[in-house]
Amino acid sequence: MTSTSERLVADCTTLLFRAYSTPVHRAADTPGSLVAAIDARDGALTASVVDLRRASGASRSGIGKLLFVSSFAFVASSRPRHGADAALTPDSARDWIYVRDWTRELTNQLAGRVTNQLAEEGVRLSPGQPLAMTATAASQEVKSMLGTPLRFTSGPHEVRVWLDLRLDPESDTSGARSGRAALREGTITMFDEGES
Repeated sequence: MTSTSERLVADCTTLLFRAYSTPVHRAADTPGSLVAAIDARDGALTASVVDLRRASGASRSGIGKLLFVSSFAFVASSRPRHGADAALTPDSARDWIYVRDWTRELTNQLAGRVTNQLAEEGVRLSPGQPLAMTATAASQEVKSMLGTPLRFTSGPHEVRVWLDLRLDPESDTSGARSGRAALREGTITMFDEGES
């Protein structure tokens, strides 16, 4: 990851979890197996990956993927609460389905934030469908990722995010804006009939 894309992913990750009242803080990396480090520290592991593809008609684009890895406990703690929801447990198959689905949704939202920010730089990417993964699949995916992940902590929990991005040579993410206003996360835009 370049320093620019690292800053982009760090900002997007921090803002995403702040929106769910589960703040994460950037932390220094730790040596050893990345997946094993999370699994040993937090217990059951959950992960999701999303492909980033060239947007149709893009003059500047790239390809890549975004990988999100954390623990069952962290993802369960970040979910929206509805009244007196019972605590989720990794011993329940039903709770695993919920946590894996929420992991996919968090990855989807993070990929959306990253691609929106890249669009402001004139780099157009389209996120694919996020895929939930088991710890074994996540371990294999980690081996295929280029670069070092960003590490975040939230209390006793840990989050790792990789952005493996290959931009076209003419793409520049050095900070020069495309001049095109991008929609901000959480905003609503109303269109009148007849507007395109």
